[in-house]
Amino acid sequence: DVIYSQIKTTATDVSDGALSLTTAVSILSASGTTTVQTTLADSTNVGQIKTIVRGGTSSGAHDVDLTTTVGTIATIAFDEAGSSATLMWTGTAGWAVISFAPGTAGQTDDGVVTS
Repeated sequence: DVIYSQIKTTATDVSDGALSLTTAVSILSASGTTTVQTTLADSTNVGQIKTIVRGGTSSGAHDVDLTTTVGTIATIAFDEAGSSATLMWTGTAGWAVISFAPGTAGQTDDGVVTS
């Protein structure tokens, strides 16, 4: 068996579009009231890990639509700077959310809304 080795780079996304599948981390970063609406396509590498972090100071929505997922989560909305989600590609079953984290210390909600 071949173990998938992901490229260890980060991409910053400041406008709408597709998130890169060749970077380990995508940072959604805009300012003002700008909205960042992105998509995460299906991978071809089972076990690929993708972390998405909301950066920037925008008060606009920062959303990621997932093409194929395990379960019913189709969209992840990051509602505060520093909030994050980590996903793993499971193959034909789709992206599995394996963690969420808040952007504010001591916060009880995770700063992420799914739908």
